Amino acid sequence: MNTDTVSVRADVSLEVVQRYLRMRGELPTRTDRLIVVDRNDRFLGTVTLATLLTDEPERSVGSCLDPESPRIPPEMTAREVSQLFRDRDLVTAAVVEASGRLLGRITIDDVVDVITEEAAHEVMAGAGLRDEEDVFASVVPASRRRLLWLGINLVTAFVAGWVVQRFEGTIEKVAALAALMPIVASMGGIAGTQTVTLIIRGIALGQVDYHNTRWLLWREIGVSLLTGLALALVVGVVTVFWLGTWKIAVIIAAAMVINLLAAAIVGVLVPLTLRRMRVDPALSAGVVLTTFTDVIGFAALLGLGAMFLV
Repeated sequence: MNTDTVSVRADVSLEVVQRYLRMRGELPTRTDRLIVVDRNDRFLGTVTLATLLTDEPERSVGSCLDPESPRIPPEMTAREVSQLFRDRDLVTAAVVEASGRLLGRITIDDVVDVITEEAAHEVMAGAGLRDEEDVFASVVPASRRRLLWLGINLVTAFVAGWVVQRFEGTIEKVAALAALMPIVASMGGIAGTQTVTLIIRGIALGQVDYHNTRWLLWREIGVSLLTGLALALVVGVVTVFWLGTWKIAVIIAAAMVINLLAAAIVGVLVPLTLRRMRVDPALSAGVVLTTFTDVIGFAALLGLGAMFLV
């Protein structure tokens, strides 16, 4: 909040306000409206500069003010303020205490700073890092923070390895499946990352909550089904020309569709579940997603191979 506000009274005419502004000679930066107050400095509303310049000079300020102009209580959080500015396309907004007394205003440049800081936090958190604290931290604390999520990811890699080991006999008999395993897991991980990124961004912007989860889930399932079928067709054709067998081509195509559908479900539900558990989804959703897509991709490919090829 800053206090460089221009306030006028409701009982004066627009012409008087124009003369007052000419006497001032300048306006605070990013002023798109004047704040209207009473003689006790209580907030009444705002009048835009466009109204001031284009309306009849004889009209009073009170007759053309907007009493529904947003007012920000001083205890509102920076995130809530930035959300209000995004939703209402504001340039400035008045800060008003509970009694109605004007305290100051917030301008869009301050809100942009908040949005930039939030975006930087999400980028760093997605890599298992923190903000400036981690950039300038010494070697040992920085390593300790990074090792936590790297260690969790290592454990999930062992889980995926355990699933592969359970189908060791299948891989020995159909060695071609070993060459196709990374394709299925990689495509599921990329598709799931796309979904997770969209959901986390929607959560950060206040666009995603538990009321529209079902719609988002079915939408992502539909998208994954279409993209999965398209990719399965491409992979199946390549596999036929590469390995010369249509059976393996059908199996990898089916495993691809299964893994992309699983990635869509996990990509929607995991960030929302982590948020309910008060765990930052930007920090941990990727680890959980990788576990599911690797395990489901390997299990689908090797399981179908064990059923139809061995």
